[in-house]
Amino acid sequence: MPNLITGIDAIRQRALFVGASKFYTTSAVGEGQGEFINVAIAIDTPLERDALKTILRQIEAEHGRDHSQKATVTLDIDIILYGDEDPDPDLYRYSYIALPLADIAPNLRLSTGATVRQLATRLQQEEVE
Repeated sequence: MPNLITGIDAIRQRALFVGASKFYTTSAVGEGQGEFINVAIAIDTPLERDALKTILRQIEAEHGRDHSQKATVTLDIDIILYGDEDPDPDLYRYSYIALPLADIAPNLRLSTGATVRQLATRLQQEEVE
């Protein structure tokens, strides 16, 4: 959890922090990773998407993440929503992404017509079945 907290702090130093979800603990997808703690944060930034992604990769590297190796993930920061662009496709596949996002943008309507909260609920139900 220390990497998560200091990672969020590093983002806050570089962008206007708008809000955050609660923390969610989930099992990793794949083998050998243990559990992950997931959180969604909302920021406001004048940066273009690619510039923001570069900064996020720098923050990951500062926290021991090496994208060139398949190693233990120390910090993973993804851009799920950016402006009016289509969301990251993983949003529609994984509740560990949709649930935290639903905390901060529950009524955001997606291109499917569903809200983020509806999507998160559906993904949770599918995991139980």
